[in-house]
Amino acid sequence: MSQAANIIGKNLIIGPITVNVKEKIGEGGYAIVYRCVDQQNHEYALKSVNCLSYDRYEQFKQEANVLKAIRPHPNIVRLFAVDFIESKLMINFLFELCPSSAIAMMSQRLLTKNEIIIFFNAIVSATDYLHSQSPPIIHRDLKPENLLVGSDGTPKLCDFGSATQKIYQNIDFSQIDLIKDDIDKNTTPNYRAPEMIDFYSGHSIGPQADIWALGCTLYKLMFRDDLYKIEDTLAILQARVNLPGDVDSTLSAILRSCLQNNPVSRPTSKQLLERVRSISPSNLKIILSSHKFKQNYSNNTNSNHAHSNSMNSNFNQLISNDDAHWFGFARERYKVWVASGVNKWAIKATSPNDDPPKSKHVRRVVVASIKQSEINSLQMSKFLFMNRPCTSDPRIAAKVLYLILEIIQYETNTSQIFNLTSSISKISGFYRQNPSPKKAWGDFTVLFCDLVKYKLAFHQMNPGFEGNLACNESFLKSGKKPEIVNNLRRYVKMISSFTGQLIEIGLKNDIFALIVLSQPAVDEVANSYALLKTISPESIEELTVSGKLLNYAKHIPYLESAVEYPVESYKQPIQRFVTNEIM
Repeated sequence: MSQAANIIGKNLIIGPITVNVKEKIGEGGYAIVYRCVDQQNHEYALKSVNCLSYDRYEQFKQEANVLKAIRPHPNIVRLFAVDFIESKLMINFLFELCPSSAIAMMSQRLLTKNEIIIFFNAIVSATDYLHSQSPPIIHRDLKPENLLVGSDGTPKLCDFGSATQKIYQNIDFSQIDLIKDDIDKNTTPNYRAPEMIDFYSGHSIGPQADIWALGCTLYKLMFRDDLYKIEDTLAILQARVNLPGDVDSTLSAILRSCLQNNPVSRPTSKQLLERVRSISPSNLKIILSSHKFKQNYSNNTNSNHAHSNSMNSNFNQLISNDDAHWFGFARERYKVWVASGVNKWAIKATSPNDDPPKSKHVRRVVVASIKQSEINSLQMSKFLFMNRPCTSDPRIAAKVLYLILEIIQYETNTSQIFNLTSSISKISGFYRQNPSPKKAWGDFTVLFCDLVKYKLAFHQMNPGFEGNLACNESFLKSGKKPEIVNNLRRYVKMISSFTGQLIEIGLKNDIFALIVLSQPAVDEVANSYALLKTISPESIEELTVSGKLLNYAKHIPYLESAVEYPVESYKQPIQRFVTNEIM
């Protein structure tokens, strides 16, 4: 945070270009993005990366080298300059500034056929250019999320952190673990080609894997949804494609040609580009209200972008009139772009939208935190509070609290997380004093804050409990059992009350995401119920209250299958001493 304050307003020399840093527009796990202008008032995105380790430095350096090695292409986000500071393990990238993205538009409405073709033409054109290099550059992370829109409306492919020129051929058993690790780190599961899953197929893993990803990308551009879910391994291996009967036949044929099980049967990028260009409109730009976006950045920018008067009048409504939404989304897009590793998944899991977090993002964050492979529970919690704008959007705050409660419930040493209370209090205090226009989300966030704070207080009073309320038998026999039981009785009643109110907010306002976010709260009730029933079965009042809540939740869609509910033979929660074996 101090780094941002230190350079805003200052001049920096990046390669041959001197820029003045105007403002921070995004922040991720390793990088901060700033809006900058040069002496001619040209705008740039300065991506300042603090790599922290030499391995990470080499990874970002590889991304820079890929972009430096290729000549500028209209559909690839342009890198104007880069500055390597090896002594500090820092890299400064100077990119062109892109005000919007494909996902920003898709979050509001279905794309028109022309827009789908314009975006797809751009990503295929960029891919063909990469594949035409010698040796070919394989992007490995092609998807709509990596399609930005330049200030003139030209779609741009970004995020080259996964790019490689390595082709896996004649794969033998000894290579499989290394290849799998490489693919897991550098590809998105929903977009992986069959040969990236079945290493015994005999197929090479190379440029044709990008063609498969392009087919998945086209599907999402058309339908605003992923063709395959993370668990659809068999469907991917069988190249199953189910399309509505009324889908455009030309786009359908192109999509199916990309999604062939055998990579040899897929078109090359050049063949695909020729086919897409044959159906593309003459104007290959997306209409943006770019002058308003620029005014959000600076009142001194005078440039406006004229648009063709011959455009169909239906395009007048392509962009929402709420430019604040677009500016906010652009900031979020930059955050995802500059982040990497577990931090990237944490940002994706706390997106400012009405959708629940994707399970794959949540799982990766929780597993990384409890295994401490990249970051521990306390570090992840602090990252979420410091790097996610919880007070700007209650949807972000609610998802942050959801993640933190999930992490705490898997924590074996709860003493390290007691100091989170002040950060949570700031969030609840803010939304109590500043009611959000998204009232349901704001109310939910305040209640969720109270629930998590109460859990932290319980663990502080009873430090022998793990995050899932498991404990050692000797702890219960330490002479403190009466005190523990009294604390637990109060806890069960209060947590049940909070959880019931959280569920009611979701049901009353018909917001499915809030039901999903209630799940760890229901888990907390289930764990506390099981513990109390084991050590104090005579606590009839508290067990009745929590039992009714669990029975109620058991009949609510999603919660009915997402929670492990107590049964007659249910014992107290099981200790998780060996955290690196979890999940």
